Amino acid sequence: MKVVLCLLIIYVQASYGQRLVKAGQGDCKVQAYGGRRVCDGAVVKTLKTSRPTALVCEKGKLVVKSKKLIAQSAPDANRGGDCVWYGQVYCDQDVIEDLYRWWFLQKCSNGRMYTYARSLQEVLLDPRYQSP
Repeated sequence: MKVVLCLLIIYVQASYGQRLVKAGQGDCKVQAYGGRRVCDGAVVKTLKTSRPTALVCEKGKLVVKSKKLIAQSAPDANRGGDCVWYGQVYCDQDVIEDLYRWWFLQKCSNGRMYTYARSLQEVLLDPRYQSP
């Protein structure tokens, strides 16, 4: 039952262009953008090589990845709408799961962070929940 519920949540978030990310996964500082930081998973630049590759921010470092390994829904670094939360940059439509406030989720939308509660069913099924 837990697996089915988790898969359903992931499917619904993917269909709306949302990504579930853990708080504090890392962002990158890009000198080409005037030292501006971009969110984790963002495609910074598409490189013109014999094989289609791109420069991607991954866990705080810029790495070159093949276009085949990058998800089609990967955010673009120039699109705007990113949020800064506790000194960390998150992409637009990211859903952030905080380790210490796990019964709530934070969502980045158009440059602002919104808090919304998880459903009671989700909280009860979570292994961190301790029944009284």
